[in-house]
Amino acid sequence: MKPFMQDNLLAQNGPVSQGTSPGMPPPGMTQQATPQGLPHDIAEIIPYNTPWYYYAVAVLAVLLLVLTCYLVYKFISNKINNKPKVIIPIDPWETLLSDLKKVIPVEPFAKQSQVEYYYRLSLLLRQAIEYRTQVRATDLTFQELKVPLDKKLPFKTDDRLALINFLEKADYIKFAESEASLDEAQESRDQVKVWVKRLRPNEDLGGSHAIR
Repeated sequence: MKPFMQDNLLAQNGPVSQGTSPGMPPPGMTQQATPQGLPHDIAEIIPYNTPWYYYAVAVLAVLLLVLTCYLVYKFISNKINNKPKVIIPIDPWETLLSDLKKVIPVEPFAKQSQVEYYYRLSLLLRQAIEYRTQVRATDLTFQELKVPLDKKLPFKTDDRLALINFLEKADYIKFAESEASLDEAQESRDQVKVWVKRLRPNEDLGGSHAIR
């Protein structure tokens, strides 16, 4: 029985060399040492060295993406900023009327308050006259302005004289030669408001306001 089993082993595994044992390399071959901590016959993983140009390509790709985003942002921003802006013209007459509402006599209506109050009232009225008649009313003295007003104001004679008298009175108060009460100051403001509205172009100048 033993010779028969030995023949079967020789037929399956081939002849066994003398002087060797299972697990040993054949004669003439050197057995490689198994890395410490790894199972039998498993080799250590060899690290892969990434070429430097891979990193360079990655950096360039990131920079290109950032540059593209910036250019898109600038393009959209310029489109928005370059849109034509709708500019609504400011009506100087509306500005005059708005400024006139802010001229309010304060109590006590002392001399200095009177001077400042009538200076602002007369200046606004002079601006309205300048807009309507093209006379440099804000630069001329009352004496220089008196004759052009009498010729170019679009009012009847009585209205022209009332406006001229107001400017003369305002000068007297501004130069401390006259005074005005609080009631007179309020009446003067209401009258200046009426004159500014009548001087405004396209206003109704019919009746007593028509040009003579």
